[in-house]
Amino acid sequence: MENNIRIELVNASKRFITEWIFKNASISISPKEKIVILGSNGSGKSTLMQVISGYQTLTKGTINYFSGEKKIEGDKIFQNLSIAAPYLEL
Repeated sequence: MENNIRIELVNASKRFITEWIFKNASISISPKEKIVILGSNGSGKSTLMQVISGYQTLTKGTINYFSGEKKIEGDKIFQNLSIAAPYLEL
């Protein structure tokens, strides 16, 4: 499988108990596209990255992964995508 992964979030929302971390976020991230996620401490940046990388689930909405035009099924995404962060043990 090629490494040209496109990621799509459609009306993605994440809530912890009663607090919405982000709500109705939609974005398409093309292969090799660079993005920046900005926000203050506790604003949901890490949570969004964990959702995109599959380590957390959405409360509402969908996230899709594509290799070219072929959709990557959920159980196969970990072969193509990973996350590294200071708070994770590698």
